[in-house]
Amino acid sequence: MLDLLSKVVETVQLDKKERLSQFESKKRKMTEEDIEEFFEDVERIDKVPAYVMEITGVCLRTVPQVCSDNILTNFVPLYAKQLENVANSKSYEINQALCFFCDCLEHGSPSLLSAILPQLPSKYFEVFAKQKSSQDRDEEARDLVQTCIFGMGVLATKVQGDAFPSGQVMEAIKWVYDMEFKTEKGLRAECCENATSTLAKCVYFHGAALPADIVN
Repeated sequence: MLDLLSKVVETVQLDKKERLSQFESKKRKMTEEDIEEFFEDVERIDKVPAYVMEITGVCLRTVPQVCSDNILTNFVPLYAKQLENVANSKSYEINQALCFFCDCLEHGSPSLLSAILPQLPSKYFEVFAKQKSSQDRDEEARDLVQTCIFGMGVLATKVQGDAFPSGQVMEAIKWVYDMEFKTEKGLRAECCENATSTLAKCVYFHGAALPADIVN
């Protein structure tokens, strides 16, 4: 099943690349309505990797030792592509990939973890920095911040000693507490809940290395 799903995601990504290439050559002749319909169609297709990400997450939570090698070989390269150009990627594309890697970090086998850990932390901070500098405070922005801060908490449980960027994580947590998001009432609390959970993980796993004023 996982082999088939990886082919589905790969096919969707190739199809999207071809669609965008054709769009660049034809957009001068397209009306605003045509362009809007084009990107709505692209977003509908892009839901496929999100559905697959949910399935791989269930597999990692239930049978990590059975599926981790397959996910490392067939899925990690596919979702890593969505993080190669964060500055020009859609928020939902980035969020799909970050959620996928959160599952890998939290539930994957030691071999999966060792393969993704060297480069992954920087991506959470890169996306978080993008959101900090952006003026967007809508629901998509809130979702990205929520995923980033959750991922930082998982990193706190996996990265040992001085390799854990505690200063950056503490700054991110403070920013979340201070920031207002323009979403429905109560949704901002989800970001703060993840920030509080991440803070607790940092104190538990790295308390001795944190500034005293933070721990107290």
